[in-house]
Amino acid sequence: MKKTLGIIGGMGPLATAVLFERIIQLTDASCDRDHLRILIDNNTSIPDRTAFLMGEKNDPYPLVLASLKSLEKIGAEVFIMPCNTAHYCIKTLETQTIHPIVDIVKATTKEIINDSSLQEGLGLLGTLGLTKFPNYVATLQKHKISCFTLDPLDQEKVSHLIYDIKARGITRKNQAEWENILLSLKRRGWCHFILGCTELSLMAYSMSNKLPFINSIDCLAREAITVCGYPVKKEG
Repeated sequence: MKKTLGIIGGMGPLATAVLFERIIQLTDASCDRDHLRILIDNNTSIPDRTAFLMGEKNDPYPLVLASLKSLEKIGAEVFIMPCNTAHYCIKTLETQTIHPIVDIVKATTKEIINDSSLQEGLGLLGTLGLTKFPNYVATLQKHKISCFTLDPLDQEKVSHLIYDIKARGITRKNQAEWENILLSLKRRGWCHFILGCTELSLMAYSMSNKLPFINSIDCLAREAITVCGYPVKKEG
């Protein structure tokens, strides 16, 4: 049975738009009617997730829940969020609906667990907020898969890059910063990079050369397509 997808968006707006586009591109469809019905609430009022997890008082959860309920009222039967850090509240959110919420962390780690070629020199790139609740590293450890994490200095560089992408989009300057970060990590044994922030996913799409990225937006898109009862396009 095919289901209507609801995107709890605005975290950030461009990531929301790209996720929508990737769902269309990754669906095995031959005409308009073969695609998912998708409802989007691009709620840009949702407070910064990392700021909250670092101690600020503005909790994003009430507005995340309000977005879910708005989408539910107009027919959404499956939900996704294009923000890794927002998943700090997914367990609480799941108690507020009878419908499934596709977890970006579970969708991404599932692909890693099922493909041993992705597990060598695996490392996680994401926000500082992502380190404040159990996510990729904890899930992978349960399957005896090790994962590098950023040291404080590298985390500061990655965090700066993420907020720069939010503010300015993809620029030559932040592309150069991104390439320097990747080169430094490669020298220390990183071979596969989990893009645990959708702004970093946007950066990856802008690059002409294919690097060993495990892109959480694509993993989420494929899982959402499947859960909604549609076929995923085969690669190649």
